Amino acid sequence: MPEMIFLLPEDAVLMASLPITQAEYVARLIEVIPDDWSDVSGLLRPADDEVRVVARAGYAFHRFDPGVRVELRQEPGSEIVRLLVDDRLPAFISLDETGFGMPWQFLVARGLAAGFVRKNFYGWLTFNNGVNRKYAHYKPAEVEFHLESWSRLPETGQRYQLPPALVLRWSPDYGGTPSQVELIARACRPFCGEFQVP
Repeated sequence: MPEMIFLLPEDAVLMASLPITQAEYVARLIEVIPDDWSDVSGLLRPADDEVRVVARAGYAFHRFDPGVRVELRQEPGSEIVRLLVDDRLPAFISLDETGFGMPWQFLVARGLAAGFVRKNFYGWLTFNNGVNRKYAHYKPAEVEFHLESWSRLPETGQRYQLPPALVLRWSPDYGGTPSQVELIARACRPFCGEFQVP
């Protein structure tokens, strides 16, 4: 599957030219994802040094749920009260094919992702374009946000580490073309370094 990889710029680079932080830049890139894309999956977590985090409660917004729900990973239930009443941050934001077949869910999920990235949440997100409504794994195009270091094992069999990056892919087998990711690529080019896959 053809792809482009853009390495996310450091705060110092962005502050010198825009001036905004990497979190704000990534949130703006998320907002560039077109409204008519089909779904988003991912897991975001707050920065380790954030003291306002509730340890074991977070938000889940999944394909088969009618809306956002609070999810408790472990007792006690007082964590839910702290999350909802005490102005605390969730320990995680979980998205799973959110928006598949329900465009309003996609718009809400994209907004949640951008908003929590602005609050310095990190992790990964995958946005899909034009998924076949009957077969979720037929994806003409997708954009992956890797908001922390990640490893890669290309066809060569050699594993390598990459810094935070965006991966833009399209699959000609399912009708994907480079034009489906061009809007996002254009938003990346001024500040992101393009990584050449070995």
